[in-house]
Amino acid sequence: MSELLANRYELLGKLGRGVLGEVVKVRDQTNGKIVAMKIFKPQAVSTSAMQRFEREFRSILKMKHPSIVEVYDFGVDQGRPYFTMELLEGTDLRKFIDDNRPADGQPGYDDYMRRVAYVFHQIADALGTVHAAGLIHRDIKPENVFVRTGRFPRAKLLDFGHAKDDEGSNLTVTGTVLGTAWYIPPEQAMGRAVGPPADLYALGCVLYEAVAGKPPFPGTTVMDMILAHIQREPPHAVQTEPRAPQVVSDLIRSMMAKDPDQRPPSARAVMDVLAQF
Repeated sequence: MSELLANRYELLGKLGRGVLGEVVKVRDQTNGKIVAMKIFKPQAVSTSAMQRFEREFRSILKMKHPSIVEVYDFGVDQGRPYFTMELLEGTDLRKFIDDNRPADGQPGYDDYMRRVAYVFHQIADALGTVHAAGLIHRDIKPENVFVRTGRFPRAKLLDFGHAKDDEGSNLTVTGTVLGTAWYIPPEQAMGRAVGPPADLYALGCVLYEAVAGKPPFPGTTVMDMILAHIQREPPHAVQTEPRAPQVVSDLIRSMMAKDPDQRPPSARAVMDVLAQF
């Protein structure tokens, strides 16, 4: 007999893990619909972590955008909070880059760049909605972007477990540095207040990786990478990858400016550049 969660959802298999919970594939017995379910990690039991988990659901719920994962139902099963969301088909952005970026000397880079611009245009559009809702994602990285592959790939932004809400609550332990070190904005790495420019910085780091095939500051340790984001000037993507369009390389440099005020004024400004492709 299949395992039943919350007396309603038939467990079909495991899909992965997020910041605060594991993600499984389930069938809703009330309507037969197959969805994804994120279940709070039992080892993460703390008042603040549980608040963040529920806040993640409510943060996504108040945003409606084709490039933001859709959520459905929140509940508690045997003391473990959960919420359901749309089941996505495709792969994460890291695998999309690895599978599609032509190696040096191979043809097809221009076409690849058009697809990259199309994907990142969607992510920037989603971030515009996130920021308009008074939220900061704070964990933009390839694993948190899902891509349905094809000639015109469709992107979905997910995992808002690190999101900062519009009431100024970080929902984290004071002093904790959030964000993956390859993509962390300097102000976030230093524990300072973050705003929409922090998400644009991280998105610029991910765009650099898509263009050049490696992160802007690879580093050998987490501390090396954090210090690089704080101290080193952003690299020119076109110097690492000569096939990269100059305008995209310039865009990345502006998105990765150390001073948040020197970055593009909004996600819309990023979209306007990417729309050229």
